[in-house]
Amino acid sequence: MRFHVTTADQPLVYSASIDAASGSTDIPAQPIQNTQPSIMVSPTQRYFTLEISPAAIDWKSATFSSVEVLVTITVAQGTASSGSGVQPERSFTWNKNETGSKYLTIPTQAGNTVSYECKVNYVTPGSATQSSTFSNHTDVTFNIPATPTTKS
Repeated sequence: MRFHVTTADQPLVYSASIDAASGSTDIPAQPIQNTQPSIMVSPTQRYFTLEISPAAIDWKSATFSSVEVLVTITVAQGTASSGSGVQPERSFTWNKNETGSKYLTIPTQAGNTVSYECKVNYVTPGSATQSSTFSNHTDVTFNIPATPTTKS
């Protein structure tokens, strides 16, 4: 098994080859949130890592001072024998001038399907928080819209 990390904010990336009596299983370049306490390597174990990117936000012209992203991931059983359910909601925040993606990893089983919902709160002190909600996403990257009126 090999691990690779480029900077402290980036996810770990591992690759593995598992030999078994029924044949080998290759797991190429699997990203893992760098705060994941441990991983299990098996022919059926997989991980879903979501990158949450603020790249579309231009803080120089933004009318808000911070953005909060609430993520709820749902794992459907699909063709796997187990491993379905709704994961606890996770919160990620960027304050004015903060850049760089954040990552969220959940364990799944081969054959599970993963989707997620995001609620994006655009916060301005002294004003009402503006929000946008996004449902049934399956991409491994969620790009935070630059304004609360932009839907994806």
